[in-house]
Amino acid sequence: KTLRHASIEPSHPGALIGEVIEAMRISKAEMSRRLGVTRAALYNVLAEKSAVSAEMAVRFEAVTGTSADLLVRMQAAHDL
Repeated sequence: KTLRHASIEPSHPGALIGEVIEAMRISKAEMSRRLGVTRAALYNVLAEKSAVSAEMAVRFEAVTGTSADLLVRMQAAHDL
């Protein structure tokens, strides 16, 4: 059972990732460098064009401390 109202779609984890990057006050290019991914890969996640893979979630957790589990669960909820 979910506490979310049925009319509200689950957020894509790219939205949260974008907020974290903004709060860290670093560029998206710098974040992609720290993550070890291409800028295009990061931009596609932020634009919600690509899913957040488990690997990307683990990388993001290592760089920012944001829970990989949370990101993966957000992605699964969004996909469903």
